[in-house]
Amino acid sequence: MNERILALCPIGVGNFLLLLPALRHLKEKKPDVRLTLLCLKPEIFQLTKRYPFIDEALLLDPEKDKTLLSIVHFLGKIKKKFDLSIAFFPSNSLEYNVLPFLARVKERTGFRYRLKRWKSAAFLNTRLVPVEERHDLLQNFTPLSAMGIIPPTTPGMLPFPLTQNGGLCPALT
Repeated sequence: MNERILALCPIGVGNFLLLLPALRHLKEKKPDVRLTLLCLKPEIFQLTKRYPFIDEALLLDPEKDKTLLSIVHFLGKIKKKFDLSIAFFPSNSLEYNVLPFLARVKERTGFRYRLKRWKSAAFLNTRLVPVEERHDLLQNFTPLSAMGIIPPTTPGMLPFPLTQNGGLCPALT
């Protein structure tokens, strides 16, 4: 059976774009994994369709899914369906660490932040990787090293998703 990975996407569109090279690298090195991206913004959810290395995208919108019932319903859909979760950079918030734990993901990788360790519930992760003094794009490769994946020597950005006629993707307009 292929490994099922739940990747937790940072909340901003810019952070999503900085995450893409690490996700692409993950799929290049482990093409048989099933990569699911958990998005916390509808705009990011829409953008994921443009990148074939993301097998599936899920949306949990904090603006709409505010009730305990809606969160429990969402957790019921993903409970015990993933072998590994990775909270990518920056992810020093409660939801990035609690959701995989409550979804009973077996292995949970997150960052070891100096601040807000208890408030963010980072202790719920089974693997913590260090936060290093480098650009966010490079920081996103750090959790992959916990999987034995060596980062590329020169990671590049991916093209920004434009429509066929060169305009912005509808999710960004």
